[in-house]
Amino acid sequence: LGSSSRRSFARDISALPTPAAWEIGKGTADELLLKYLDEEGCFPDSVAVNLWSIDGFKSDGEVLCQILYLMGVKPLWTSDGRFKRTQIIPLDELKVRLKDGAPTPRPRIDVLIQTSGIVRDMLPTFIDILDEAVVSITDLEEPEEWNFIRKHTRERMEELREDVAGDPSVDRLKRLASFRVFSSPPGSYGIGVDLALDASAWKDRKDLTEIYVNWGGHAYGASGQADAHGVEAYDLYAGHLKNVSVSYMKQYSPEYDMLDEGCYATCQGGISMATRTLGGRTAKLYWADSAPRGRSEIHDTKTALEAAFRAKLMNDRWIEQMKEHGAQGAESVSSGVRNLFKWSAVTDEVEHRLFDGVVEKYIKDKENLAWLRSHNPYALEEITRRLLEAEARGMWLADDDLLEAVKATALEIEGDMEEMMGEVKEDFQGGKVDILTREDVEKWDTKWRMNP
Repeated sequence: LGSSSRRSFARDISALPTPAAWEIGKGTADELLLKYLDEEGCFPDSVAVNLWSIDGFKSDGEVLCQILYLMGVKPLWTSDGRFKRTQIIPLDELKVRLKDGAPTPRPRIDVLIQTSGIVRDMLPTFIDILDEAVVSITDLEEPEEWNFIRKHTRERMEELREDVAGDPSVDRLKRLASFRVFSSPPGSYGIGVDLALDASAWKDRKDLTEIYVNWGGHAYGASGQADAHGVEAYDLYAGHLKNVSVSYMKQYSPEYDMLDEGCYATCQGGISMATRTLGGRTAKLYWADSAPRGRSEIHDTKTALEAAFRAKLMNDRWIEQMKEHGAQGAESVSSGVRNLFKWSAVTDEVEHRLFDGVVEKYIKDKENLAWLRSHNPYALEEITRRLLEAEARGMWLADDDLLEAVKATALEIEGDMEEMMGEVKEDFQGGKVDILTREDVEKWDTKWRMNP
């Protein structure tokens, strides 16, 4: 960026969140609370939110506002509409309106934030705002049944009192227990689960949960605190994950859906997987669609996932459009199937009939099969490999005829690849895949392990 562009960028980001984003964020947060109240008869005590940098770059801090409103905090602005600071909303003013229009009191919701490395590096103000809000709310003399942030912070303090080496002070315990923003280690990016899934380097969800906590269990607080940037806090993070009632994510742009990005599965799905595997509860998965001019609608992730599946992978018009792009279009199909596999690996949201549909549409349909085979055999190889892996892991209970069709296609494409290789020296197996787990690679050793 040129100097003028950099100044413009800095000016825009420093103004976030905006008043417009606050109004949308409040409405969406209320939708989430009302949906959970309708389904469970109570309010959630802990909501886990994935906060990505696009919230600052494209949504003016809308998700940031959702988090603040769930906590019971509101932004304040200067007279020219620029963000100034936050202010705690009095407990007696925290209400949601039921379907009949009647207002009902609601508690301060504890929010666990898993954020991207880009937010950590480029939007540190977001972390400052969130951390300062949690610390302030923890100090409020309010009943714990109405202030879940205070309740959970005190619970974490008791747990940490036994885990932290030495004789930590109350202030140190409180600082640690108040962390709610977590990300990858300083200087690194990603949550690790996607790499394990891509490489098939995992045995069960316990493996994936340990990867998730090791990569994401670094705590971040307000800037200026020497001991609050990338703190290794695996036990603390695992303790928060056990409490999660809802794993929530927003579709920031209508340009992408749940099968376009594997990170959706590994980030949002990873939270619910960890909550369940760590012996806690079964967290609900809520997905908000993109609504640039109004309140987003909250869906069950399973519903949104199946909608994305029908809209693209099962949509003949979309397939025809992909065919116009040749090899790249075939890769888009393969990517969709790979991401469907990832959702299945970390959640129970993918029904077997979806994998059935992939076989019917891309393997048993001879025209689509011939297109994939001729334009991008590597894409077809991954489709068959993911289907076979899903079946082998019990994620897909395949009918015999469908499974045999996949196996036959896998053998055919392997033969195609060996022919493309031509003559090679020594032994060569074109379809051979060596599976390496963390036990095989020294650098993959994890610092934190689940109790046996």
